[in-house]
Amino acid sequence: GVMLALFIIYHILHFTTGTLYVEGRYNPADVYGNVVNGFRNPLVSLVYIVAMLALAMHLYHGVWSMAQTLGWRTRVNNHLWRGFATVMAIVIAGGNISIPLAVMAGILRP
Repeated sequence: GVMLALFIIYHILHFTTGTLYVEGRYNPADVYGNVVNGFRNPLVSLVYIVAMLALAMHLYHGVWSMAQTLGWRTRVNNHLWRGFATVMAIVIAGGNISIPLAVMAGILRP
């Protein structure tokens, strides 16, 4: 949770305000260009990928625990909730991880 909170602050300062944007000239009107240029920096991409892995673990635990807290999870359907939590974590984090990977692989270009 703390790591994700620090990442959110970094993300806002990097891509929203441009305060920590060091990959070139930040242009608030060119979101695509800012993202592509930002993720061309391997260190920035690594930070985002690690943060998304932490997000995946957080989402998995949160979805699975939510079902228990709300009384939806039983011994009979526990495996379904684990599967649902796994799919949600992979889809959301995997989608976010695909962006820096696509930039570093040269699929997305400025």
